[in-house]
Amino acid sequence: MTTRQFQESSALRIFLSYFKPHRKLFFLDMCCALMIAVIDLAFPYVSRWCMYQLLPESAYRTFFAVMAVVFCAYILRSVFTYIICYYGHTFGILVEADIRRDLFRHMQELSFDYYDRNRTGQLMSRLTADLFDITELAHHGPEDIFISGVTIVGALAIMFTIQWQLALVIACIIPVFFLVVWKCRKSMQDASIKVKQRTATINADIESGLSGIKTAKAFANEEAELEKFDVSNDSFKTSKRAFHRAMGRFNAVMEFFLCILSVAVISVGGFLIMQGRMDTVDLITFSLYITTFVNPVRKLSNFAELFANGTAGLGRFIELMREEPAMQDAPDAKVLDCGCGGGANIKRLLKKCPEGIVKGIDYSPVSVEKSKKVNETAIVEGRCTVLQGSVADMIFADNWFDAVTAFETVYFWPDLPQCFREVYRVLKPGGTLLICNESNGDTDKDKKWTAIIGGMTIYK
Repeated sequence: MTTRQFQESSALRIFLSYFKPHRKLFFLDMCCALMIAVIDLAFPYVSRWCMYQLLPESAYRTFFAVMAVVFCAYILRSVFTYIICYYGHTFGILVEADIRRDLFRHMQELSFDYYDRNRTGQLMSRLTADLFDITELAHHGPEDIFISGVTIVGALAIMFTIQWQLALVIACIIPVFFLVVWKCRKSMQDASIKVKQRTATINADIESGLSGIKTAKAFANEEAELEKFDVSNDSFKTSKRAFHRAMGRFNAVMEFFLCILSVAVISVGGFLIMQGRMDTVDLITFSLYITTFVNPVRKLSNFAELFANGTAGLGRFIELMREEPAMQDAPDAKVLDCGCGGGANIKRLLKKCPEGIVKGIDYSPVSVEKSKKVNETAIVEGRCTVLQGSVADMIFADNWFDAVTAFETVYFWPDLPQCFREVYRVLKPGGTLLICNESNGDTDKDKKWTAIIGGMTIYK
């Protein structure tokens, strides 16, 4: 996605776009989650059938055969759990790697002034800790919601077929629980954002302290550096305290509702038994289904924390990806590559300027022919021209190019001042000249090249 696409897309759409390349692993994870939910829902219902049909009729052989099938089902459930754990985390790692690749690539495009305004330690946090939280959300988030949703909805549907009045009481409690969870989630998300900001600050302070530790030791300035570190570290502890306070409120509410569910089942179920509208077997079945609620609800508890941390990290990721560099490639730019060689850089420039024109010039007829072959399609389209000639005497019009590049070629320019005058002539006012030289004459290897290649001059 481009910077403009990040600016125009919602956070959810951006997040889901990273699922697409690895959708097979994602669907495998979801299928295994569905099977786990089905097995969890089946056990109380099978137990009820056994208590109603098999035990009263003394069909013990059939009863133990059914229990053996249930045992095998739970073995299969453990296999599904392994698949979710292993391949689910593999999916999360792949998503994290894709996000980190895009983020690092975008960082390379940002201008120098951005790095003047942001410390290295803060940017490191965005590439590491923030992305880990996004990965956990990508893996566990959909899986936890899916398992919890299927289990809770499925259990309620079955309970309504058994005793609708008791099921209705449970159905009325659950929406209240989710409403309170949603309220708690917001406070956890706000606290998580502050934690990430503080973490970025402390990482920046650590990076600054470690990079300057030699200077600090030379001037016996360790105490001052430690005081600076303590300030940011104390700030981090405060932000963590706020997050844990919000998480504590959430867990307290969750445990309260879990206990209330069991109390409601026993209380209302006992009343219905007194009225003759329910029997003990159905009450046991309801209790088993309430037990199956515990794991999904705890998953929702974990999801609330994952969602708070993950969305905070996702927001910081999107914020950086929407940052526009001060200097941007013009899609319709006119570029000249001096000393184009085999044409590889012309090909790259054509990709950078999909609506522009790129021209190349080289003194070697062999290089010109190779460059033409590499960029044959663009030449046919009229977007590229490669000419043989000298940079000191070019046939191009005045003030025509937006940018001129020279990759590893200035060494061979015969009359350097005249070549620069020609480059200045063909450049538009305010145009850019990019010179890329690997050698600067400081090593013996550089001297070796000048001895081998005639006419090569390395400038310091």
